[in-house]
Amino acid sequence: MPTATHPRGRQQPMRSPAEFIPDFAPSPFLKTSPRLQIACLLLVISVVPWRQNVYYSGGADIVVVAKAVVLALSAAVAITTRRPARLPIPVLPLAILIAYIFVSLIGATVLGSNFASAVLGFRLLIAGTVVAILLWSHRTEHVVSAITLSMLLIGSVAAITGISTLASGRLSGGIPPVAPNEIAILCSVPFIVLVWRSISIGAGWPELVSLPILAATIYATGSRTGVMAVAVVVVMTLLRSRRIPIPIIMTILLGIPTLVLIAVSTSALTNFAERGGTENIQSLSSRTIAWSAAFDSDNGLLGKLFGAGLAQKMIPVPGQYWSTQKLDSTWVSAYIQAGWLGLALLTLLVVLGILAALGAPRPESNLWMALLVFVVARSLLESGMLDASSGFLIFFTVVLGASSRRLDRLKTEPIGSPEVSIQTMRWMA
Repeated sequence: MPTATHPRGRQQPMRSPAEFIPDFAPSPFLKTSPRLQIACLLLVISVVPWRQNVYYSGGADIVVVAKAVVLALSAAVAITTRRPARLPIPVLPLAILIAYIFVSLIGATVLGSNFASAVLGFRLLIAGTVVAILLWSHRTEHVVSAITLSMLLIGSVAAITGISTLASGRLSGGIPPVAPNEIAILCSVPFIVLVWRSISIGAGWPELVSLPILAATIYATGSRTGVMAVAVVVVMTLLRSRRIPIPIIMTILLGIPTLVLIAVSTSALTNFAERGGTENIQSLSSRTIAWSAAFDSDNGLLGKLFGAGLAQKMIPVPGQYWSTQKLDSTWVSAYIQAGWLGLALLTLLVVLGILAALGAPRPESNLWMALLVFVVARSLLESGMLDASSGFLIFFTVVLGASSRRLDRLKTEPIGSPEVSIQTMRWMA
């Protein structure tokens, strides 16, 4: 091995650049096993909407059956994996998920919508189980990379095939025909991962090419919640990073004046903020009307405790010119679908994710926190964090993945032990 002269005259072995790459460096461009990538791709395809503004209320048609088949194929590929990494998978997050589904089923049974809610609960359980199996069978960074690449591919195909919808003001999906907000989350997750990797490890040409394209796509969706969540996450990642590469600093110094110039000299920012006008019922004011109606609904004591089941996606809105409205908040949806008990379980799951993310070494912790903050921030104004959806996949991957790696570190490096790995010391430096 080549050597270098120490300042005091001793010979020291030179380290290759690969030695400085941490053991957790996910990227959508990281090479993973084909079996893992196929399982993740099928999993993401099975949870993205195949139709807009259509909610499952029972029965079976070609779309329902096809999505069930794709989800089953994903589970089959995950189960037949033969190279288990055998990381310890925490039981508590899975137990909380099962408890949430069980509570919602009790509420659905009381209010008579148990069949549709049972089907949706089973889909949610299978999706969560597949994530757990993949994390048990593969390295965590490979699972994050494979899910990220799957979202990138599906989001890109949807955006490219739906580019003609830009004439309406917002980019919607062509194939699959997903809503603008769904494209936003499919592109935001790989964007966040690439931003984190560029700051923490360094960017190659795939990252440099992909970042501006993904940023433009997210903006084109017109998803105000998504754009604001991504902006918050990027700022948070920069503030929590101990070393920021010079190219990132130069990009910031050039980007901020450019954005200010665009905001002052054009109406792009105003048009984006006022998207849909004052009559858009998806605005914050109309959301609060639906939220008030949700918490004022009279479902009795059992309904308040256990909710009405996962099939409950709409809420009656009295006193308005529209009669029903979608529950545009994961937290309000959790109350309607699983009651106060469901809200408590959701809160506990988020707290577990935060604790596991904060317990990781700084670079890894930054990514876990970035993804978690993004999903939770979106959950305030958008539903889906506890449905079989792309938002749930990334949320549950963060909670399980961060908790699993924390358990593994506690197992191999007990608190107070003087034997700390070189890799861990390098990360914490």
